[in-house]
Amino acid sequence: MNKSVFAKCIDVSRWQGDIDWKAVKAAGIDNVMIRCSSWDNSGPCEDPNFKSNISDAYAAGLNVGVYHYSYAANVAEARREAKFVLELLAPYRLQLPVAFDFEDIAAHEPLSKRQATDIVKAFCDLLEGERYYCVLYTFASWMSGKFYDAEIAKYDKWVAHVGVSAPAYSGDYGIWQYSHTGQVAGIKGNVDLNYIYKDYPAIIKAAGLNGYERPKPTPQPEEPDADDWQEAGLDQLAQAGVIDRDEWAGRMDEQVTVGELLGLLGRMTAK
Repeated sequence: MNKSVFAKCIDVSRWQGDIDWKAVKAAGIDNVMIRCSSWDNSGPCEDPNFKSNISDAYAAGLNVGVYHYSYAANVAEARREAKFVLELLAPYRLQLPVAFDFEDIAAHEPLSKRQATDIVKAFCDLLEGERYYCVLYTFASWMSGKFYDAEIAKYDKWVAHVGVSAPAYSGDYGIWQYSHTGQVAGIKGNVDLNYIYKDYPAIIKAAGLNGYERPKPTPQPEEPDADDWQEAGLDQLAQAGVIDRDEWAGRMDEQVTVGELLGLLGRMTAK
């Protein structure tokens, strides 16, 4: 699938350590997906670098989205993860999507297609119900066969397939993760690299998603009552000397005949 790249993007987590976000911005990176959360022995947990990463990335002028690395093995756990993410995101406005990262081999590979699909729907529907732009992240191979396609078609996709000229996924997608070994100034070691194919900031802001206010509808001018516009029209015709105002008194509720209309037009032309 030939697609036009809109922007480049990196994704980061605690594993990138402390990041010099000004250097990242100076290196030409304008977009980042930051891991906000994952799972520990007690349940969903915040990435220890999330708050510093998001505040510093904002300060450096980057567009920010987030991803949650899921370990959910059933619908109840997926909803629990989603509620945790919503609490984390409440203080922020995000210019890029919120991603459900479904890739853990131990937790997710044993799942049936029905189970995997229901888990994705549980998380994404809860996020979208709270007006967040949600995307599904997973491997190209899983994106192609792990889910019931018709049931996840409504969600945007972030597909991972490195070392190839294009991901082996025939469906539509908004983001492609094409490298795990990127080198970017301000980040020590490797970092994931992605291509973005949509103007997410414009889409999200226009729709009032991810913490942005819904756009207010443009007020429509009220149409004047029939009597008002008829009276105004007759006044203008009378002022132009086309009609005698007194002759038309009481005609507001009647239809003007074709002959009368032609007569008025003739008078106006003569004027």
